[in-house]
Amino acid sequence: MHIKHRFQNIIPPVDFCSLRYVTETSERLSVRQKIVEPSIRTNDTGAMLTVIDKGGLGYAATSDLSESGLRKAVAKAQEWAEHSRNNMLIDLTKVAMPQQQGEYNSTVEQAWDSIPNNAKLDLLRQEADQCKLNDKIVDWEVSLQAIQTEQIYLTNTGSEINQHFQYIIPNIRVIANQG
Repeated sequence: MHIKHRFQNIIPPVDFCSLRYVTETSERLSVRQKIVEPSIRTNDTGAMLTVIDKGGLGYAATSDLSESGLRKAVAKAQEWAEHSRNNMLIDLTKVAMPQQQGEYNSTVEQAWDSIPNNAKLDLLRQEADQCKLNDKIVDWEVSLQAIQTEQIYLTNTGSEINQHFQYIIPNIRVIANQG
């Protein structure tokens, strides 16, 4: 079941409720002192639920995206909203909640996965070879990191915003010592 359907199933009877779902995957390739380092792959996924009710505001995050996990998080957010109700500086009952629709996708000229890892590592080796300019250079590393992020924002007022970002981050690190 998609996150949108799970969210719709757990919306409590409150003034406002939102879910921000984020999943991020990354891969990092690096060459340090002419040696190919092990690649690093990560995957982070979670959701932040926010509740506004009777002037109080609360939120809770979870990595348990099952319906029961989302239900627990929204209950915790409701609990915090209740605790904050009499301590708010802003009267949230007078704030209009969003009702937006939208989608954004990063422009990608060439997908990270369309380039073989050997070609990426060859480029990194070429760059690493240029880092050791003299004996004062004691450490050097070059790397490429690709990050893909998907975000979905949903509200009980009908908002749905989908965003997909893709980044490639190059890095060169050189350490010199004179002594």
